[in-house]
Amino acid sequence: MPKLRLKGEKIMKLIVFEGLDGSGKTSLIHALQPQLKTPHQLYQGLGSSSLGKEIRDLFLNFQQVDYLTRFYLSLANMTQIQAELIVSQLKNNQLIILD
Repeated sequence: MPKLRLKGEKIMKLIVFEGLDGSGKTSLIHALQPQLKTPHQLYQGLGSSSLGKEIRDLFLNFQQVDYLTRFYLSLANMTQIQAELIVSQLKNNQLIILD
């Protein structure tokens, strides 16, 4: 299959595994990693960003967090991972895997 190239654009490498807890995302990633010929970076949800570690602790220690609050905190973590880690690595043409 030919690679799609947009005029003047770099091809960015981002692989995202989505699914329910326990559905086998991490197992698939562990099976994929030895097959990759390119150095890559793996990020696993909460805890990947500096803010994510705090959000993860909050989720673990406070069971009464409202579902909408959990949603917004998870969204904040994803935004932080993008700002801290993903954008700069994609600009440097690095392969990123998100679990």
